[in-house]
Amino acid sequence: MAAVPVLFITLPLIQLFAANATGNTADLNLRIGLSLLYMLMIPVTMPSVVSAYSVVGEREQGTMEPILTTPIRREEFLIAKALAAFVPTLVIAYAVFGIFLAVAALFAHPVIASAIYAGTHVLVQLLFTPLLAGWAIWVGIAVSARSTDVRAAQAVERVGQRPAAGHRRLDVAERDHRVNRSRARSRRSPAGL
Repeated sequence: MAAVPVLFITLPLIQLFAANATGNTADLNLRIGLSLLYMLMIPVTMPSVVSAYSVVGEREQGTMEPILTTPIRREEFLIAKALAAFVPTLVIAYAVFGIFLAVAALFAHPVIASAIYAGTHVLVQLLFTPLLAGWAIWVGIAVSARSTDVRAAQAVERVGQRPAAGHRRLDVAERDHRVNRSRARSRRSPAGL
């Protein structure tokens, strides 16, 4: 599990260092967007194991009945389970993003480093990380509450993550299509104009 954050920082940095700093601004923004797509996948994928295991794991281990006999409300139980997945997910996601920003500021071309901060990239990461993590966790807990097997809960929970992850993929694909279309137009334009 510790290799996953390393993967999520290595792939964006490869995208970042492969970007052409002297090229088209749209292409540069696309590269930065692809790099940061990996960062937004962390809060969707990391809490899946913990949240899908939260209720069904207690049930399988036989520890659900003692918990239910305590004077704790159902809402408090579910919020505690959600926080147990939410806090570590945010710490990991923001730490990886901080490492990414530090490496970009220190080693990337200055044009690329300034392009990361110039747009809304940092704001998107800061705002959408807890939203995506919350979505993934509550889907996982909802599936876990209705499941009878841990593996089935994790499989169904991954299907529930698809809308959160798919929206960003569609956004990147749409921007890629716009960049390709503008490149095709620039090739067709007469050289003398």
